[in-house]
Amino acid sequence: MVPQSVKDALFAVNQLAVRPNRWLWRARFGSTRRSDRLYVHLGCGTNRIPGMLNCDGNLLRNPDIWLDLRLPLPFRDRSVEVAYTSHTIEHLFPDQALALLREIRRSLRADGIVRVAVPDVSYALEIARGEAHCPWPRSF
Repeated sequence: MVPQSVKDALFAVNQLAVRPNRWLWRARFGSTRRSDRLYVHLGCGTNRIPGMLNCDGNLLRNPDIWLDLRLPLPFRDRSVEVAYTSHTIEHLFPDQALALLREIRRSLRADGIVRVAVPDVSYALEIARGEAHCPWPRSF
């Protein structure tokens, strides 16, 4: 198991490294037509779904889009038809998870679909109510 301090350092470097890539994708998605249908899989890991834009923060997982989900999503307002994330939210701090959920809502079309899978629904509800407390120290 990788120590949390090593993960924190890796995520801090990743957050800086991914910024130019995010700007490029933001420029690309800013020019998409309203009729374009975006189906995004956020935090895909090794589970890539054909037909979806598979997004992940780990470049070694070969995502379609290299994104740090702690940063704003590069999609235009109301441009995503389907947003799917599975076993990703629980890896974020509560404030980061809320920010990601707000970004999903911002980018989702009015008739869009969201699917969020978490291993512990009670913890997800605590995050949604703003009651969740991080069980480990935040070092960055």
